[in-house]
Amino acid sequence: MDEKESLVSGKKTALPKDTFYVGDLVGLRAVDETGAFVGTVMNVLMTKQQCLEIAVGKTAEELAELERVRREALAETEAHMREFDRKLKENPGAVPNAAKARKAERRKFDRSPKIRTFLVPFVGAYVGDVEPENGVLHLKNVNGLMEI
Repeated sequence: MDEKESLVSGKKTALPKDTFYVGDLVGLRAVDETGAFVGTVMNVLMTKQQCLEIAVGKTAEELAELERVRREALAETEAHMREFDRKLKENPGAVPNAAKARKAERRKFDRSPKIRTFLVPFVGAYVGDVEPENGVLHLKNVNGLMEI
């Protein structure tokens, strides 16, 4: 089955050993060498060197709830900014630098939850066993990465 067929059928093509689909990595519980929970894989950054973005101390369920809250906060912020823009248009000379004022207003009003994350290069020096079937990703030598 070629790549096009697998996309149409919805079936995943078998991958070589130690190769994973991004969707199989996102949501995995990240644990350190002692088995202690570190966080959850939130994203895979597809750069020259793939990196896992780990949400520190957050479970997949907590991340889902934070995403729901973030979307609500974003909708409130956008409504507030539309009103702010309307007022700027009504009185264009009231603010000397509208772009700067708009940026400051957005920052002041933004109520979206902040999530502490850190990046882990997806290489053997930092990533041990990956067990999508068990929902676990084992990290190595991660203490220094968490503090950067």
